[in-house]
Amino acid sequence: MPIPATNQDLVHGVDFTGAITGTAAEHNQLLDLSVPYTDGANAEEGIGFIITTTDTAAGVPSVPDPTQSANYTKWKRYVWNRRPFAAPWVPSTYMWIEGTASIATYLKWVLLDPASFATVAGATGTASPLQNALTYLNTQIGIAVAAANAAQGTANTATTNIGTMVGAQTLQAQITSASGSISTASAKMTAVYTAISGDATNIAASGGINGQLADLQRQITAGLAGYKSITNVTPSAIIGSFVRTNAAATAAEWYDPSTEHYIVTASGPVTLSKGTTTALTLDAAVTIPAGYYKVTGALCAKIDLVSTASQEITAVLKLAGTTALSFFAYPVDALGVSHQKFTATIQILGYISIPKATGSQAIAVEVTIPDDGTTATFDFTTAATSKFLIITLERLYLPQA
Repeated sequence: MPIPATNQDLVHGVDFTGAITGTAAEHNQLLDLSVPYTDGANAEEGIGFIITTTDTAAGVPSVPDPTQSANYTKWKRYVWNRRPFAAPWVPSTYMWIEGTASIATYLKWVLLDPASFATVAGATGTASPLQNALTYLNTQIGIAVAAANAAQGTANTATTNIGTMVGAQTLQAQITSASGSISTASAKMTAVYTAISGDATNIAASGGINGQLADLQRQITAGLAGYKSITNVTPSAIIGSFVRTNAAATAAEWYDPSTEHYIVTASGPVTLSKGTTTALTLDAAVTIPAGYYKVTGALCAKIDLVSTASQEITAVLKLAGTTALSFFAYPVDALGVSHQKFTATIQILGYISIPKATGSQAIAVEVTIPDDGTTATFDFTTAATSKFLIITLERLYLPQA
């Protein structure tokens, strides 16, 4: 609303119009229920008081909430005076601005701090906006003063020239020379007028430095231009999440470490014979995104040594498209007995990298039993329906290229 049309400060809490008398309780209510005057058109406009609170701890404000019920809406017209909990004893003052976004802790209370928002067109720098504005205005004033000094110097030169020309030139020549000097001084004074007011003939005009000073004053008075709200980082809804740079290197993102693990399993029966490479049938298809992975796991099997000769049994496990991840060697002495049977475990440990350009990759596993060139023969055999292969892939890093 505009400036109130009435000089009334309070609206009475009880209307005694037409009453002959009133009770003591009604007189108490007359004062207890009275509120600062407003025409009701806008809860933020009208007569207001000052709410003073003291922080409950260092940096922890006790924030008034005008939205808790209709009885507190009047607080939107008040000024909030926030007193510190401890030294340094620097108070803060806030104004309720309904049109701004509500933020955590402070709701819609806006700090009245001109140094944080005042700006002037043309001002730049890394200091506060107000300091940048003042620095810029000081520079412009310096330019105007320099121009004025130059004009004064030109006028002094004209005076000197007039004095030295007396007797040496005709009066008309002296007048012409003086007129030229005055014209030069006038041009420089015009520049001074223009810099100060934006008007070559009126130094009190509203342009130039005058306009910038007026704009700065308006911003300080309004206390709102360039307002920067306080923001809080919204936590992830998943406990234990971490923050990292996204794959596009354009922003930060939350991620759940549990989603960075991929499990690959295969069940028997299967026979892996010497001199062959076998692609294993996985229990379920697994596709992993680009990145750098740590690979751990094990392959468990029963070895059936057909030959009676001494030999070293080896097996190599690979993920499709990668180098060997594991090498297993198992020496067997000649016992003169065919079909020695024993169990063995291949420990799997390695790293794989899938480039960003490759994108997501389907996992395939193959096992090679090298042929050592001897006549010894053996098989790896797994039990039916049991899981003989378990691999865990843990993504350590997002792809860099």
